[in-house]
Amino acid sequence: MRVLAQIWNRNKPSLKQAMKEASVDKLSIIVTTESASVLKEKDTFLADTSLVKRTVPFKFEFILNEHDIQQDSGNPRDNIPEHNLDVVLEENNADKVMLSMISSLQLQLLARYSIGNCCSNFHRILFELLDGGCGAAYESGPECLQTNPNPEFRICCVWDTSNECKAKNVREKIDEKWAAAKRKRMQERNRRKREKQLNMVKGE
Repeated sequence: MRVLAQIWNRNKPSLKQAMKEASVDKLSIIVTTESASVLKEKDTFLADTSLVKRTVPFKFEFILNEHDIQQDSGNPRDNIPEHNLDVVLEENNADKVMLSMISSLQLQLLARYSIGNCCSNFHRILFELLDGGCGAAYESGPECLQTNPNPEFRICCVWDTSNECKAKNVREKIDEKWAAAKRKRMQERNRRKREKQLNMVKGE
């Protein structure tokens, strides 16, 4: 959302003009994902109205893909029973995963501005199509997070050996160790608290 705020600030006059011509008072933000956790994070973000106001300087609404099945993998062969198109199951099957992927791509091609992780083959295919004029917008603006002007938003691919990514990996490992130590302290604190509560009950 902070990246979208960047785009708004950079293109405010043209976006306001487009909204005026379309007679709308809010921008549509397309969200497609195979990850259920992303949708939970979206709901958590929307529930924090003060955070929304601080982060997003424009009115907006989310557009979701009703065919997203949140299989938590971009690989059609993951988490699918019986990898068989003819199998009819309640769980995710290959047909449902393919429908999710293709409908997501169709929806993404409607966007005027697209933000992607160019470590992802799926995002790179999308950007190739947009660069080739397959998008609905007359002028498309695909942007890789890897080249974002704000270093905080730049994602490092697994194969990236730049000094910036090496330093970021070191920081992430330190953050992970700190977070693990914090979780351990919290677990120990909770364990002691439970023991104290049990002792109080036994004393009664």
